[in-house]
Amino acid sequence: RYVQSSGASGDRLREGSNINKSLSTLGLVISALAQQSLHASSTKDETKKGSSFVPYRDSVLTWLLKDSLGGNAKTIMLATISPADLNYSETLSTLRYANRAKNILNRPTVNEDSNVKLIRQLRAEIAQLKALIGKMDPSQLQSLQVKLDQSEALMANLTSQWEDKWHKSNQILREKSLALSADSGGATVKLESEQPHLVELSSARFCTSITICHLKRGITSFGLKDKNPDVVLSGNGIKSSHC
Repeated sequence: RYVQSSGASGDRLREGSNINKSLSTLGLVISALAQQSLHASSTKDETKKGSSFVPYRDSVLTWLLKDSLGGNAKTIMLATISPADLNYSETLSTLRYANRAKNILNRPTVNEDSNVKLIRQLRAEIAQLKALIGKMDPSQLQSLQVKLDQSEALMANLTSQWEDKWHKSNQILREKSLALSADSGGATVKLESEQPHLVELSSARFCTSITICHLKRGITSFGLKDKNPDVVLSGNGIKSSHC
């Protein structure tokens, strides 16, 4: 922000200007998110976050931090300041910046499969209904029993679908000679293969999948879809029969 005090010039000056532009946009984003959170708290409704526009796309930095700032995440932000009187203006600006940031309220939830979540909710509902059956008046038992039977049938159906999906996944792991393992802490998961293979490095920014291409004995062809290769490639510079 204070380019003259830094003494930067040339490439350093342009780099500093770009950094300041990104930080200014980050400040605007934080102000907009803080305004939304304050509006939500004043209306007593967390689902109504106001109509304030959040300029995530104005900077690469804010676009990358979109999920961390206003998404489904727990985020810690540290504000560093200096005790020197020479940096009084920067310190005051940073404290104001941090004061706005602390007003942002996120309500992160655990990411889980929709079927698994529904099964968990149905189990809780079934347990609650069974507890009510013993306390309800006999004239109301029939309607309660019907609801219980419907919930149990739905849970059985969803559980069966989930088990089928799990069995198919295990079958693929066995057929492709793949093995999943985790470390003692459970934070790291390792996917191992006994066959020669290539691992695709996706250029997609938010890609959450891993693609493994097994190499066959003899020739494994790579290319565009129109030639029906063993491994389909896409993108600039890819030939019909690439390799």
